[in-house]
Amino acid sequence: MERKNIIVIVVVSILTVGTLVALIPVFMYGLSVDALSVGTGFGLMTPFSSSSSDSYNTMQFDGFTTPNVNVKHVEVSPYEYLFDGGEAKNAGNTALQLFTQYVDLTIYINITTPNDQLYELAFTLEDLMNMLTQDVNVLLGPDEIEVSNGIYTVSVAVGLTISIPDFPPSGYEETFYFGPYVFYVDVIIE
Repeated sequence: MERKNIIVIVVVSILTVGTLVALIPVFMYGLSVDALSVGTGFGLMTPFSSSSSDSYNTMQFDGFTTPNVNVKHVEVSPYEYLFDGGEAKNAGNTALQLFTQYVDLTIYINITTPNDQLYELAFTLEDLMNMLTQDVNVLLGPDEIEVSNGIYTVSVAVGLTISIPDFPPSGYEETFYFGPYVFYVDVIIE
């Protein structure tokens, strides 16, 4: 009989500890989290042109679309915020790979809140293989910024690195910078 009691105590202890661990996000953030969903999309217009002269061949990057920015207030569960907050998620449309050409994209996003709080985020998307369009979304909440009503200033800059190891004579790598593009977004919390 004592053995059954010990097993019951162990099972109840495991369930209690498991429940408390599962509720940590609720204890940290409450039942819902006020957050900002920041989305930006951009792409290449005319990827490349090439020219040659008697002494050298050159490859030049011709165009980049101005990004668009969408900032909106969202309420998310504490679990969604804990696992997705502050992390950049990207989805893109890529073309077929030409030669062994790769495109690395570094995105710099600076957000100034209505209370003059600054949040800076920089991240690199690597090996995009002739990236044509790219969408990036970031979920920002209480760990990153104070979410409030008002005008947010969003600055987006992009660094595009093109690497072509097989380009004669010894490979090609060039970085192009675009921006910053500045947007003013009015966020209303209902």
